[in-house]
Amino acid sequence: PPAALEYGMGRLHMETAERWVLPLEGEPARCLPSAGSTEIGLDTSGRVLWIVPVTGRTPLRLPAGLIPADYAATDDG
Repeated sequence: PPAALEYGMGRLHMETAERWVLPLEGEPARCLPSAGSTEIGLDTSGRVLWIVPVTGRTPLRLPAGLIPADYAATDDG
């Protein structure tokens, strides 16, 4: 549902302290990942918070607390 997606994306935005894009071998690094590169989000302690292993071919992987399906379990209201 839209509310769950908004909740998950808001938490993702708040908890991501750094975002790294690892380019394919030989490609220059850029802020926007090219197809096939890896994108990683770190929290404030340096732990991996989320990852897109192969941009354009694999989905965003999140910890359970940030998955929109868990919205009802984590919502206080």
